[in-house]
Amino acid sequence: KGTVFNSGKGKYKVTGNKTVAYVGTRDKKTTKISIGTKVTYKGVTYKITSVMTKALRNHKKVQQIIVGNNVTIIGGSAFEGCKALKKVTIGSKVTSIGSGAFKNCKKLSSVTIKSKKLKKAGSNASKLKTYKKLLKNKGLGSKAQIIK
Repeated sequence: KGTVFNSGKGKYKVTGNKTVAYVGTRDKKTTKISIGTKVTYKGVTYKITSVMTKALRNHKKVQQIIVGNNVTIIGGSAFEGCKALKKVTIGSKVTSIGSGAFKNCKKLSSVTIKSKKLKKAGSNASKLKTYKKLLKNKGLGSKAQIIK
């Protein structure tokens, strides 16, 4: 627990028994970042269950971020200041998005939420409105489109 390691272009921190948090990328020039569901280090496979606070803060080049389906928590300011970011896809298990996660992502125009809870609960219109309000409070611009 607490060990930080690199795998591919990603950087991860062990948070528990076979679980890790995505800490950031080692590639500052990449335009697409995919935070998967699992990562293997020294023969052990870990589930990626969270995106750390400030993980991709002020990443200048990233335009698209895909958050895997094992991730439950996106930390505060995780994507803050990603000025080129246009599109985010959030996996089906995310239950918490930290404060300022999308702050100053001025080009962000599309957020896709693959939440199973969203599909099952209430009317789509009210749920989408709720998510838009939630994400706006996390720093998402008012022009961004929320897609379920």
